[in-house]
Amino acid sequence: MEMALALSIPEELRALWQEANGVQNHYGPMIWSTQEVIEENLELRAYPDQNNLYMSFESMLCFMPDGGGDLFFCPIQGDGKVNRSDIFVWKHETDSREWVAPNLQQFLETRLSP
Repeated sequence: MEMALALSIPEELRALWQEANGVQNHYGPMIWSTQEVIEENLELRAYPDQNNLYMSFESMLCFMPDGGGDLFFCPIQGDGKVNRSDIFVWKHETDSREWVAPNLQQFLETRLSP
């Protein structure tokens, strides 16, 4: 995955994918598998009309859909690495990017708890 996306995967995400390569529920993927991460991120970055619709996706490592079109992601810094543990959400209707959690563990505990 790191070679396909040309970046270093954060240790928290690497550990999650080693534990479970994606998480599904009856509605579909909750957390993408490594293959889905590659495919979805490459597609977002190559989308031909994206420059007319959205800011660049080059600074986002998307790993989880919300089920309504928005995506959760880790920010990719200018050096091409994910240096922060913060989790953000990209809102597809407004093209806004909002902070949601200080790290993956807290995000998953909040997001996946009943």
